[in-house]
Amino acid sequence: TVCEWEEGRVEIRYQGKARAHREIAPPQMEPVKMRVNEPRRPQHWKPAADHPWRRPAMLRATASATP
Repeated sequence: TVCEWEEGRVEIRYQGKARAHREIAPPQMEPVKMRVNEPRRPQHWKPAADHPWRRPAMLRATASATP
């Protein structure tokens, strides 16, 4: 059991008896460097006129089914 008294003293007790201990310093964290992600393509990107997305769904289904 860890006990922290009102004056700030910390005591570790095991089987009802106080045990010797020492506090260690918290780990020092290095600041995280943030990367700014560039967009993969401009926001105004549109597929070309002959792009498969522009074909009707029925044509896409038959085109992918043929070997």
